[in-house]
Amino acid sequence: MAGFAAAFRSATGGADVLDETQVPAPPANATRAFMAAFDPAISKSGVSLHASTHLERDQTDLYQEMIRWYDHFGLKRRDGGELPDHLSIMLEFLQFVTAQEHANAKDAAAVTSLHSAQVDFITRHALPLVEVIIAKLETDEPRYHELPRALEAFLEDEFGSDETQEQHGLIVSSGRLLLFNRALYAAGRSPGRSETACRSWTWSDSRHPSSRPVATCREAPA
Repeated sequence: MAGFAAAFRSATGGADVLDETQVPAPPANATRAFMAAFDPAISKSGVSLHASTHLERDQTDLYQEMIRWYDHFGLKRRDGGELPDHLSIMLEFLQFVTAQEHANAKDAAAVTSLHSAQVDFITRHALPLVEVIIAKLETDEPRYHELPRALEAFLEDEFGSDETQEQHGLIVSSGRLLLFNRALYAAGRSPGRSETACRSWTWSDSRHPSSRPVATCREAPA
């Protein structure tokens, strides 16, 4: 996950980590090609890596929601850091949650809770954004063409099948939620707090992210 976060942060990021059979090495003109692919301020065909660009939702409201996610885990934005809806920040957050899973490996309840939060974040934010980026991406430069597709495959593998989710004790209807969120992103909307099948969250103290995290997600009534 860290390799993908670095790769979406800079033109040559993650090159020493990502498998070149899935994500080609950066080209000689990496900076120019990266900006042409992902910076609409530089290129008219550039596809923004910011979720707010693809949604009709109020930007401030989206930022606040994303910050609540990070804050609940004790994560704070550094001065001058990337905005909270940027894909690289979402991936850094998921990397942090994965690290917490490993740190709490002997606590089955904590691992289940962390995995539940991870799956919900992937289905609600990360994977729908990646799919929109793929749908809009026009670059034919091999690295930046393949990068979001490799990430999509990775997230879908991390997301897992319904059977895998059941083995983790998850009680959120994640497959249905993912389809719902895909439709929202395609329509330029986003899964706001009143538009999600996940409504009853409980969180640990955000000042102590290494304590037993984080959330219990129950399926909303049909």
